[in-house]
Amino acid sequence: MSLPTYQCVPSDEPYLKAATGINNKPEKYHKFIRILTLSTIVITTLYGIQYILGIGPPILFGGCHKGFYSSRTELPIYYTLPSGDKIPSVALGVWKASKNEVGLAVQTALKAGYRHIDGAWTYGNEAEVGEAIRTSGVPRKDIWLTSKLWNTFHAPEDVEFALDESLARLQTDYLDLYLIHWPVAQNADSSLDKELTANPYPTWQKLEEMVEKGKVRNIGISNFNIRRIQNLTGNPLKYKPAVNQVSTLPTSHLRVLFCPCFAGSNSITGIHNPSSLSGPKTIICSSKPILLLEAMVA
Repeated sequence: MSLPTYQCVPSDEPYLKAATGINNKPEKYHKFIRILTLSTIVITTLYGIQYILGIGPPILFGGCHKGFYSSRTELPIYYTLPSGDKIPSVALGVWKASKNEVGLAVQTALKAGYRHIDGAWTYGNEAEVGEAIRTSGVPRKDIWLTSKLWNTFHAPEDVEFALDESLARLQTDYLDLYLIHWPVAQNADSSLDKELTANPYPTWQKLEEMVEKGKVRNIGISNFNIRRIQNLTGNPLKYKPAVNQVSTLPTSHLRVLFCPCFAGSNSITGIHNPSSLSGPKTIICSSKPILLLEAMVA
């Protein structure tokens, strides 16, 4: 018995070419299409890497990250906080600045044009910073001073004491910005105060009182993650945090902190110190999110 034979179905390729006119396209056209396709792949890949690392303005992705900048030429002189005060966008941080050296650093910074000094009670150098400011010749009203409430002073009865100590050391009667240094409350023996750590509202209420007394012009937080921010702002605050100071690097994933915070009345921005992986950072409030670079004194 012989096997049946089948006739091959004719190819539709000639008809497709005729319909699309593909044979009529010059070689330059095909070369252009290949270059355009390759360029699109390269650009998309580069922006994808940029987006993942959080570097520069991810134009193609928009959303929460739209508006982030990394160019120093785009750095504004100051930002306006909810109080109306204008905080300088560039600061000298004095964390890890040694005694007998920090004073010279502050004076050099002020001479170079810095008008924002970022310190803290726990840095242990506020007295030298205060003396450097006094002898700098720059009027106090022209300098923005930031300090921070240490963990062992979160109890409402201890807040004003710690603030007064910082004011005395800095030789000033007010701070431009006072932050809760960490979202962790400790007792005098450095053991964890679970109640105040879980609920920082009593501490915040005392900071609000310091604003009303004129000892502090603006209050904020430091090193707070999203959950702890929401835990605080879920209370009936008189003054919402103007600032959240956090340490960030271009390769960090801290940008996830930014977007949820924009749903509130304030925005949070970060400044990275490019000359150090662990140096001080200053975080300021803005009407829109901007990732900035902090200049340093040479």
